[in-house]
Amino acid sequence: MNQIIQSYLDAHIKEYEIESYDQSTAFEHFINKCIINRLSTERFDPIDVMTDDGEIGLDGVAILLNGQLVTDLASCHVIYENNRSVDVKIVFIQTKTSASFDGGEISTFLKGVKHFFETNDVRPKTNPKMENLISIKDYIYAQSINQPQKPSLEMYYVCCGRWSDENNLSNNIATDVRFFESTRDFSTVNFYPFDIDKIIITYTEMRRKIRKTFLMEKRLPFYQMPGIKVAYFGLIKCKDIVRLLTDDQGALFKNIFEDNVRDFQGYNSVNSEIKATLLDKESQDRFAV
Repeated sequence: MNQIIQSYLDAHIKEYEIESYDQSTAFEHFINKCIINRLSTERFDPIDVMTDDGEIGLDGVAILLNGQLVTDLASCHVIYENNRSVDVKIVFIQTKTSASFDGGEISTFLKGVKHFFETNDVRPKTNPKMENLISIKDYIYAQSINQPQKPSLEMYYVCCGRWSDENNLSNNIATDVRFFESTRDFSTVNFYPFDIDKIIITYTEMRRKIRKTFLMEKRLPFYQMPGIKVAYFGLIKCKDIVRLLTDDQGALFKNIFEDNVRDFQGYNSVNSEIKATLLDKESQDRFAV
């Protein structure tokens, strides 16, 4: 394993006190945390994402409803009862410590994803934890008649090697992606080859070691303040703000909202009023004040 990744894993093992895990299992725990942390609006336990021993092809499964990781039917019912629209992400993760992408392992991973969506009469028998997740999936699809959007499907195959789009694996993966798209059961289908560079970037972002730049064309210096070398009041483009708050795949940095900075809470009365102001031509000019 790469020395940088090993240092990340060692820190993760210490943080979660999982010294009793073998390295492969600890790495699964670590990767599940890194990936789902980007998608979840709330704190979660990576164990809830991990599959039980004996599950072939899948090391992590996460069902997220409006950004909340759901692990039981009762929580699923509550979310649907209290929200007119529910954004659903179904995420699968396969994790390897190897230094290269293996076509056979990827094929097994995709086969495991297919089994998850098969009907009971043809799906291989699995363990109680997976059966529970399948029951949540079945409930979600039973609510489709009342939902404007289908669930999205995201698949992450992770290893410590480097991915190249020029390798001979891309065509086979594209074939399986087209299979899932052809079912018309998903709004989007994405397969992510998650290599060493993405692991490093994702972990660094999760630990807030993020550096971003932007252009502030219109600015005025503030008056002098003790302990402050220089400060500006100015304007930057809304698109630049969005880029500051999102990663390279467009996902919001959820952890920056842990320090009492407000995340988007849906179109409640306050946010509806803000939206109306932004859309009103006369009010737009006064929005800044």
